[in-house]
This record gives sequence, structure tokens and C-alpha cells, in this order.
Amino acid sequence: MTGSSRMFTGLWALALALGLGCLGRAAAFAPGGSALRVPSSRVPAAARVVAGLFGDVKDAFKNPSAPQDEDRITPIDRWLGIDKDRRSSQPVKTFVDPQSTANYVRIELAKPMGIKFVENEDGKGILVDALVASGSAATTGADVKSGDQLVGVDGALVLGADFDAALGAITGSSAATVKLCLFRGPAQFLYGPTRPDDAWLASVL
Repeated sequence: MTGSSRMFTGLWALALALGLGCLGRAAAFAPGGSALRVPSSRVPAAARVVAGLFGDVKDAFKNPSAPQDEDRITPIDRWLGIDKDRRSSQPVKTFVDPQSTANYVRIELAKPMGIKFVENEDGKGILVDALVASGSAATTGADVKSGDQLVGVDGALVLGADFDAALGAITGSSAATVKLCLFRGPAQFLYGPTRPDDAWLASVL
């Protein structure tokens, strides 16, 4: 074999190692346009292995597996509750701005108010679960709805307090009436990154 042929054979083997060639019998072109046949037995073993690896990578990208819903969920989705909505096929909750006074309700009710409160799922704060028919909230038609988040009691901030502390602010009052401040929106917006600072909330109470 001439020096030129050996040079082109070496270049062909290098191209194969970089994934540009193919296994089996292949053709490289020698000067003058004549095809130079190189049997696979003449290709270095290392080059064949590297070429095989490149082939595997190419095949992997050819038919990628479709990502599952869980793969598409981001931390922001979890905060907004979108991850639960995707799994349950429920509509995504509409954002309610906790920094808008329009989304807060301030009422004064006589005791007994007849409001049943429950704790939020993560243990932060309490919300209205239901109204008792005989309580003042129901008999006076007060603007209280299931799902309202309790923010303040008699001008004191109870946002984020546990069940006993938040309810204690109501039952511990000796006055005949109680002033409540409620946020009308989902807890994740009130307690998430969009949570207003205490100074702003104090101005709303």
C-alpha cells in the first residue's frame, strides 16, 4: 500500500472514531477519485468501539421517551397548586392578589358568631369551613364564606397562627362583639411568595 493510501486509511479510521463513519465495509476516496475499500478487520478495535458508542447515542436521541406529567411540574407549579390540578384534572385556581384591599372582608359580629373554623392543610392559619344556622353570621347575612382565610381579630394579626392560637384570639375576647378581617382567596397566595408584609396587613385590619 502506498504512503497516500495509508494516510487516507488512517483518516478514515479517525472519522469512524468520531462517529462520522459506519461499521462494516466502507469506502474512502483516494487521490484521483478511485474508491479505496477498507475491510472492517483493518479498522482499529478502539475506533469500532467509539463508533458504536456514538451510534447508541444517536439511537437514544432518535426515539426519546415522552416526559411524564411529573417531569413537567416545577416548584412554582407546586406553590400555585397546579401540580395537584394536573393529577386530578381539576381547573387551575385563579390567582387572587393578597396585596389588594379589595380581596379582604372586614366584619363585626355578635357572639356567638356561629362560624366553624378549620386549620389549613400545612398547619398555617385557619379558614372558615361552615356557618352554623343559629349563629349571628348566618342570621344577619354577614359577608362570610367558606374558604375565607382569617387574617385578624379585633385589630390583632393572627395570620399564620396555629388553630388554638387563632381561635383563642376570638374566644379570649370579653367584648360582646368580635371584629374579623378575612382574606377571600386560596391560602397558597396569602402564605406564598406574594404574602404581604405585616405592616401592610396591619393597615388592612
